[in-house]
Amino acid sequence: MDLIVVSVLMGIGAGILSTFFGLGGGILFVSILPIVFGYSQSLANGTSLFAVFLLVSINTFKFHRKNLVKWEKLIVLIPSAAVASFFGGQVANQISERNLVLFLAMTLLTLGVWTFLKKNKAGGKPRGGMITSFVGLLSGFISGLTGLGAGAINSAFLLNWKIVEPREVAPTSNGIMLFATFFAVLSYFKAPSPNWPIWGNVHIEQGLFLFGAAFLSASFGYKYQSHLPDKWRKLGLGALLLGLGLRAFYRYTSL
Repeated sequence: MDLIVVSVLMGIGAGILSTFFGLGGGILFVSILPIVFGYSQSLANGTSLFAVFLLVSINTFKFHRKNLVKWEKLIVLIPSAAVASFFGGQVANQISERNLVLFLAMTLLTLGVWTFLKKNKAGGKPRGGMITSFVGLLSGFISGLTGLGAGAINSAFLLNWKIVEPREVAPTSNGIMLFATFFAVLSYFKAPSPNWPIWGNVHIEQGLFLFGAAFLSASFGYKYQSHLPDKWRKLGLGALLLGLGLRAFYRYTSL
């Protein structure tokens, strides 16, 4: 399949995933870029974070206009997520590619199984306090280490621990990613750069292309994400996490 077509399909998928599930699209990029384009895992991570940052910036603004972003949660989450994501990116530059892929696979599989098995009780107030801060710390570090943009981690915790209401999961997750991906991608820009369009461990042109395709498809998600039934939101998120986790584990066994 033509590489341009693959890039367009990845971007479209990212736009839908970010608006319906709050995944940002990094979950697709870091899994597919090494396989189809031959990127190293570090280059895939950096390029993913760059594209996701651009996408979630637009998403957060649009969701904010609909009053769906829970800023009071972000005030607790953002500081720990930002610091942890930067250090996660630093650690990623020191770890072998095979170990990065293994960590990615185990993270996705664990979150997928948890999402499927976790039973959310009806009613009750969303949680806050220390649990919210812990989610920011964990999701930020994993974001920087794996290039996931923290979306997969954020959405799983926000939904399974009921930190926000289900229809606020994607908007709030995008808000968290706005800050977490910004600090995480800085670590990848700092690495030595061979030549343009690669800057450090970020492929600038590929990241811009992915963002452009994702932005176009996200316009559909802005309108309809809040109408997605909670059951389907949970099943869809769990299936995506498990599927991509298995794919990442298969790649790990072949390295």
